[in-house]
Amino acid sequence: MIENSLDKLVWECRIKAKVLKTIVNKKYPWLVPFETYRSRPRQAWLYSQLKWKWPVAKPWTSKHEQGKAIDRVFLNKNWQPTWKWDYAYVQYVAWMCGMIGVKWESCHTQCDWSSIVSVMIKNSSRYNKSKLSWEQKLLGDINTEFRKYGYK
Repeated sequence: MIENSLDKLVWECRIKAKVLKTIVNKKYPWLVPFETYRSRPRQAWLYSQLKWKWPVAKPWTSKHEQGKAIDRVFLNKNWQPTWKWDYAYVQYVAWMCGMIGVKWESCHTQCDWSSIVSVMIKNSSRYNKSKLSWEQKLLGDINTEFRKYGYK
């Protein structure tokens, strides 16, 4: 069974994923979570089916099993999933939210080691140094969203 609820993620990853979703959905409202938490049998099945096509984490090493990763997918005009879209923007915003992507799987992001507070501090220092108005707005919006979850 495919699990796509953000509530299945660990607490800090859930907050980062919700902020990322809020920010990205302003530009792309048709980006939706495709898969979050994976059971070990599901990860083992994916590994057995896909390991020859591209790198897939072994069942005991997957961030999905730990509740620290999310795959997103764009929906086309017929509401069918498509993986051909602007994932570079999604990955950039994810990085600003304290998540990282992997090169071989553009729809995948996972939580990194940074705390939400350290992400907000990093964004604030980048905000002060940035000369691009769109980036300043993006950084400000991300920090505002984190504040909605109780971070100062």
